[in-house]
Amino acid sequence: MKAFLYSFWEILEVVAVAVVVVVAIRSFIVQPFLVSGASMEPNFSSGDYLLIDEVSYRFNQPERGDVIVFHYPGDESVYYIKRVIGLPGERLLISNDGIKIFNSE
Repeated sequence: MKAFLYSFWEILEVVAVAVVVVVAIRSFIVQPFLVSGASMEPNFSSGDYLLIDEVSYRFNQPERGDVIVFHYPGDESVYYIKRVIGLPGERLLISNDGIKIFNSE
């Protein structure tokens, strides 16, 4: 009986450590993301799975051309995946001819 209890506690410890490690990695380092919609085609198609880096933008600002995933401001359960085209202080003119970027400096 002692051997059984010892084995049970050992397995329970391994499972607990695994759960803590997975939760920590998923919360602070990378997070899986399922692409839904065609707005990022041909780079990412609907149904593609991505691993989202949770660390980079804690230390660096997004740059033009970066692909980012963010919460929709009106509904925190909705995520969007988009490419950065404008940076702080810039104005954008979007027309049928394309995108023009005006820097305020």
